[in-house]
Amino acid sequence: MTDDALKFEYDISGENFASAGEATMRIKKELRSLGFSPTLIRRCSVAMYEGEINMVIHANGGVATGLGYPEGVESTLGEHGPRH
Repeated sequence: MTDDALKFEYDISGENFASAGEATMRIKKELRSLGFSPTLIRRCSVAMYEGEINMVIHANGGVATGLGYPEGVESTLGEHGPRH
């Protein structure tokens, strides 16, 4: 990560379907306030939501991390692991 990157980190709760999508909405709001293009925000939101829902359903939660650069966004979704 470079010094000019903005970092976002959100905990995703496993089996908490009521909060599924909260991290996606929060990063979407942050990106909008920073002036990112609607196209980039939409693409990031779709990918993030897909990963977030999979973490809730299949992986007992995890952590979503996003890095915002002037030229784009990088996101990493780290899950806790599969349910048994």
